[in-house]
Amino acid sequence: MFSLFGGDKNPKIVTLVHPDVGATLQRAAAFPGEPPPVSTGNFGTVSEVAVAGRPPDAHFTASVVPGMAASAYLVEGVPGQPRLVLVNTSTAPMEFEIWELDAAAKDVFARQRKFEMAAEPGQWIARRVAGVASLPGHRLFVAVRYMGSKLRNAAYLYDVDRNLMTRVGAIEPDTSDPDQYFETRPVGTGALLVRFDSDNIRLAAERYANTRNHLVLYSRRFADGLEILNLGIGDGSIRRWSVVGKTLWLETADPRQSSQQPPAILSLDLSKVL
Repeated sequence: MFSLFGGDKNPKIVTLVHPDVGATLQRAAAFPGEPPPVSTGNFGTVSEVAVAGRPPDAHFTASVVPGMAASAYLVEGVPGQPRLVLVNTSTAPMEFEIWELDAAAKDVFARQRKFEMAAEPGQWIARRVAGVASLPGHRLFVAVRYMGSKLRNAAYLYDVDRNLMTRVGAIEPDTSDPDQYFETRPVGTGALLVRFDSDNIRLAAERYANTRNHLVLYSRRFADGLEILNLGIGDGSIRRWSVVGKTLWLETADPRQSSQQPPAILSLDLSKVL
């Protein structure tokens, strides 16, 4: 546990560092400069595209047109796997599907991958893919918007080899950028950090804040993910973050406090998990 901020009016929401990290958050005087480019390794690429029609009778098109062409995510370059498309259907029921593209015929939807995923609470009424990132170990990080008893967002991990979709946790994008569901940063060759936020609270009229920032490491060693840091708002919300070498750097501020309070600069040594 770790906490920099807190007071009688703002109960502490503690930060958790995973024991495998073998280090604690440290205060620092200044945020580092821009790190040099990092080679991420070969675990595929993701492109946001548009698909007209409903697969298999569908084709790629230039842009999304409501009722005719829907958003989709094209996954290429996963070693030993065909090109995949996560397609938001343009007609009812509002759903998304995963399709393999034909290896020989360009952009032909060849085979649908049937999969199951759990929603909570209740049953799906509609669900849409809102973002995809390619991860080490033949995995995809998938942000899903779904309608159950109300509109919610969640993170899922898709195992490409096993065609298995596993829930990671709830996502609540920052209200200042509601279309930003997650961010990624490379951490050396073959490793990636994913950051997403959750546990939104109301501070005042038209003012909201997330009380938890999650940072999950994906690598060959941790193919299913290791949540290295669960940052509670008691230590501020992340304003910017970076990875330099094997060190995670954070600039945080508690939105419940006065805007005049200077931000905190924190670092976390990741050597033992990289």
